[in-house]
Amino acid sequence: MASIDEVSNYLAKRIAEVLYPAGVNASSIVTAPIKIYPGWPVPGALQPDMDAGVVHVSVWPLPTERKVTTPLGRPFRRMALSGYVAGQAVRELKRQIKDFQITVWAPTPPLRNTVGTVIDTALTEQCHIDLRDGAPAQMFYARQFDSDAAENWHVYRRDLIFSVNYATTQAISAPEVTEIAVTVNSHNLRH
Repeated sequence: MASIDEVSNYLAKRIAEVLYPAGVNASSIVTAPIKIYPGWPVPGALQPDMDAGVVHVSVWPLPTERKVTTPLGRPFRRMALSGYVAGQAVRELKRQIKDFQITVWAPTPPLRNTVGTVIDTALTEQCHIDLRDGAPAQMFYARQFDSDAAENWHVYRRDLIFSVNYATTQAISAPEVTEIAVTVNSHNLRH
């Protein structure tokens, strides 16, 4: 079942893939280390990292949410899940569109601009996303803005807002077809 946490984790993972293309144990796309996480940064940890040249990228679910009455897929469907069990299907119970704020916290405007632009491009080009439950999900760019209000503390910020349309699902029992029998001209054919 998809949840706010699953979407936040998906976004953080996708951002890590583009900012660390060779893996998190290699260098980032900029000369600075980048910390990527779901949640909001702790002020006591953010300022020392800014002073040390570290960039933060946080993923935060905004309180805005809209109910969607039109499903993207079939109401009942078999899913190819990790841990998928034969004889189970996933049913879509409800669908919602939730806004997520991806914030780049950087010690300099050029770092903010580079990291923010790469994230914006990577997330904008990926409209259809795959969450664990296998139900169709979509992500759309909503808006972005920069904030230099904390420049006295050397924190330069870019907020990117993406709307994610995802389902709340339920695994249900479903009969499994193991054999198909067709009778043609009194001959029984089995597949």
